[in-house]
Amino acid sequence: MNLEHLLSELSQATVHGRTDLDIAGLSYDSRKVEPGYLFVAIRGAHVDGHDYIPQALERGAVAVVAEAGRRLDLPVPLIQVPDPHAALADLAAAFYGHPARELLVVGVTGTDGKTTTCFFTSSVLEAAGYTTALFGTVDFKI
Repeated sequence: MNLEHLLSELSQATVHGRTDLDIAGLSYDSRKVEPGYLFVAIRGAHVDGHDYIPQALERGAVAVVAEAGRRLDLPVPLIQVPDPHAALADLAAAFYGHPARELLVVGVTGTDGKTTTCFFTSSVLEAAGYTTALFGTVDFKI
């Protein structure tokens, strides 16, 4: 997937460097980066992904997404965004062809009978040839 195409999914991004690169995959874990990957540095409660940018580059990352406002001098394109978590979600959706757009979602609300209605609906849809998943407080099925 082309980096420029991926970046078109981000509404607020500052790009430093070229965007005519092919991206082989995405990762926010530097240990899982492979050659050609886009590394997304995410600051967590205990670990800051920005500290692992050098390791991601060593493993073959060809571009980095980082939090806006960080002063980083990198040998690869740098994409700075306000929220790397949100950017990762948008980039992953684009990279994998927006699979959620193909989902049919049925929601059931009410006071009584929700679980029964959900299982009934799931059974009917499966009998019609659909693949279903069911998430509830009593049970879940994928």
